[in-house]
Amino acid sequence: MASPPDDPSSTSAAPPYPFPKEHSFPPFFTIQPNESTRYAQLAKWNAIVLSYFAHHRLWKLSLSEAVVERPAGAAAAPGPSPPFGIPPPRDGDDGAAAAAAAAGGGGGGGGGAQRPRAPRDLFYNWRLDKRLNMEGARQVLAYMAKEGTAEEINDRESRSTLQSLGLAAPATAQGQKPQQPQQDTWWIWWRPVQEWANLLEKWIEDTGQRGSVLTVWEINHGEGARGTEFYGMDGEVLRRVLATLVKRGKAQVFGEGEDVGVKFF
Repeated sequence: MASPPDDPSSTSAAPPYPFPKEHSFPPFFTIQPNESTRYAQLAKWNAIVLSYFAHHRLWKLSLSEAVVERPAGAAAAPGPSPPFGIPPPRDGDDGAAAAAAAAGGGGGGGGGAQRPRAPRDLFYNWRLDKRLNMEGARQVLAYMAKEGTAEEINDRESRSTLQSLGLAAPATAQGQKPQQPQQDTWWIWWRPVQEWANLLEKWIEDTGQRGSVLTVWEINHGEGARGTEFYGMDGEVLRRVLATLVKRGKAQVFGEGEDVGVKFF
């Protein structure tokens, strides 16, 4: 399990992620053919992804955004600047924040912080101009899926499960186009759902809220939750956590959509 920042509810940007020495080793960005070497390499990538996502409190990884490949025939950018218009980190900044600035916005769970939308420095070392290509990144995610630390997002299956428990996210408003299914997008479980459920249940117990009804918004954005590790959590991840507590018989759901209330036992 990766360790999150000391103050999860802080609205200030996270400090630069301290990549380990392997991230500055050029062969690390090419999946190795030797089986034992490849296994150790994938295990290290698994650890880096989890640590990086915990550091920045990110929940979803879109490979199409995170893996930036040079177009066929394009030359490497001269000088210290990385290609494709992604600015290099400034002193006191990091590539993920710079990529977010270039992309025009942040993302994350809504705790008020501007967090990286596309972690483009995760699979790319701009100083070396070395990157893990899309096939390599998919091998990393396949390894992580076997380890239980990543899960490919199946929108239809996920929504069906949450709907059965009354925890589906609000439906698309009338007149709006439905969102397209996400492809090559993964949940990164730097803390397992079961463990998140344990933390939430402990918070309910410690704060004397058994028997109380809380809205989903109060749990991950309310003043009473400020300072908890689930404050600002991605809404769908929180619904997965609540679904776990419902299955345990520790919670009951009332209402639908934005009006969902949860009673804890």
